[in-house]
Amino acid sequence: MRKFILALLVLAATQLQASHILSGHFTYEYVSTSGNQKTYEVNLYLFRDITGINLPGTTTVYYKKSNQTGSGTMLTLTQQGNSTTGTNMCGSTLNYAMHHYQATVTLDAGSAYDFAYSTCCRPAIIDNLSNASSQTIYLTTKIVTSRADVRSFNNSVDFDNVIFSAPAGKDIPLKLCNADPDGDSLSFQVTSVRGGTANTLTPTSLSYAMGYGNSAPFGTNGSFSIDTANRVMIARSAIQQNATVNIRVIEWAKDTTNTYKIMGVTEKEFLFNFTNNSPTGTISATAASGNFGSDTVYVSTSEDVYPYFANFDSTQIVLTDPNGDTTDYVLGASAFTSFQDLYLQTTAFLTPGSWTVYFGVNQDSTSVVGACGKPLIDSISFFVVPPIIQIAGPTDSVYGSDPVTYTLQNTTYVDSVTWSTANGTIQAAYSKDSVTVQWGTTGNGPASLTAIGWTYGFPDTVSISVSVHGIGIQERSLLSGAYPNPVTDYFYLNSAESLEVKLFDYLGRTYLSTQATQRVDLSQIPNGKYILTVSSSTQTDRIPLVISH
Repeated sequence: MRKFILALLVLAATQLQASHILSGHFTYEYVSTSGNQKTYEVNLYLFRDITGINLPGTTTVYYKKSNQTGSGTMLTLTQQGNSTTGTNMCGSTLNYAMHHYQATVTLDAGSAYDFAYSTCCRPAIIDNLSNASSQTIYLTTKIVTSRADVRSFNNSVDFDNVIFSAPAGKDIPLKLCNADPDGDSLSFQVTSVRGGTANTLTPTSLSYAMGYGNSAPFGTNGSFSIDTANRVMIARSAIQQNATVNIRVIEWAKDTTNTYKIMGVTEKEFLFNFTNNSPTGTISATAASGNFGSDTVYVSTSEDVYPYFANFDSTQIVLTDPNGDTTDYVLGASAFTSFQDLYLQTTAFLTPGSWTVYFGVNQDSTSVVGACGKPLIDSISFFVVPPIIQIAGPTDSVYGSDPVTYTLQNTTYVDSVTWSTANGTIQAAYSKDSVTVQWGTTGNGPASLTAIGWTYGFPDTVSISVSVHGIGIQERSLLSGAYPNPVTDYFYLNSAESLEVKLFDYLGRTYLSTQATQRVDLSQIPNGKYILTVSSSTQTDRIPLVISH
């Protein structure tokens, strides 16, 4: 009996002095290479219920090559500064501290190493584990030091150092991890919550409480899923509770044969603290933009928001075009730099003018939400700039005696155009996208043509520089006396020698290449504006030519 009582006292003392680890994870970062060895910085983050005993200034982890048997090598990590008091989210009353431990380790190149940490015990407040207060916690990561056919190093993914809290009774999206620092693709698996022994790197799967399991970590009336594209977890608990979920994050990169290879594996234990607190306030949109012809709208928000695949249809985010129509809508959203910067994939191809995005128009099912389920409910307008106008036509070696026709491109959305010249005179304008100029008003030398296109009251200015020569020496032009322009079927030359004649459109495409002395047959060339060049053995002349059958 005395021995039994003593055993109970020892057990009670052990439970009272337990460290109460709530969750944790490893990260690692490449440091340097020396010969055939790689040095890595290893980090261990532990989250402790402060009702347990404090953690020491150092802690021990073990590691060994993945293909080796037996015990691992001990590595001592030192706590970085003091523990940090955790931030309570969503009205949670869970008090916890975060401890960060760190050490460097030198490993063989081209190898994979498993690292492990374990300790006892977990706090009794974890509801989805059977007899949580008697269970150890086991954290692990795999470092692939290098792959000759992929990359000479690797860095792990990183996580937010918080305990997640969320209101019960609704789908709550939460950030799983940051983007991989090396640009690797990530996959995610929900695995058994682990206990085990670190020095032999032996994990064991812990038993769940009745009604819980890997497929139902929050109970039979709860749900859990992962949106892999957005690195977002979607959690729902029907009741207030504390529940832990273990997620394996696998990094993938392509080798020289375009085959995916594993670059690292980290298991992260997440503790979810579900409360009865509802979110207060809303998130606003702070900026938006989009480019002409694109189907993507970029939006910035006042706080992090977490889009996920289940949250989009034509009634949750509405996109209104410059005409006020709402036939286009948002198909999905993703974070592109942070969760305060999103891009929306739409059914529209953006045209010039003012567009507006309305978020959460159906209040019963908001489009995107942030921490604690706070909804993004707002509207924001943005202006799509029309395509830049451009002047097409000859710019060098123009003759002052020959009228030159220029065309203005990308004028579909232009309301009106104003033309002006320096050292030239505008002889005629054809609608808003064509003009004929007589160069050399003040003689040979530099000249310019400027167009101002007005779209929705906004100006777009474009200019070209021209070099004028040949004033007073028209008799030297190969095209002297050539006619007519515009031409219907034949263009007539006045030459005693055979000339090389070429016809181009303003995109540089060749429509004709022939030899002629007196007549060029253009009857089969489509109507339009062209550049005609005529060349002898000593010179080349060119003119804008209009064909109109």
